[in-house]
Amino acid sequence: MKRNDIIFLLTSIVILSIAWVIFSVIHASTSSTIASDVNNEILPISATFDMRTITALQSRQSITPVYTFHTIPNAPISSASSSASNLPTITPPALNISPTLPETPSPTLGGILP
Repeated sequence: MKRNDIIFLLTSIVILSIAWVIFSVIHASTSSTIASDVNNEILPISATFDMRTITALQSRQSITPVYTFHTIPNAPISSASSSASNLPTITPPALNISPTLPETPSPTLGGILP
C-alpha cells in the first residue's frame, strides 16, 4: 500500500470513530430509561434539615462493646456426666412407612402432562 492509501484509511477511521462517539452521546442523552409517569412522581429531595432530629442523634449515648468474656474465679463447675445421669431417657416410637407411587403421571414427574 502506498503512503496516501494509509493516510486515507487512518483519517477515515478517526472520523468514523469521532462520529460514532458523538452519536452515542446524543442517543444516551435523549433516551430515558425511566417511564414518564414514574418521572412525574419522583420528588426532589428538600434541602432543609431537621435540626431537632440531628441534635437528638448527636445526644445519644455511645456504648462501647466488650469483646472479652470474664469468668467468676473459684466458681464450682459441675460435671456433665452427673447431670446427664439424672435425666430420663426417651425412646421414639417405631415408624412404619412404606413408599407409594401415584397411579397416574403427574406434571411434576418427568414433565409428562396427563
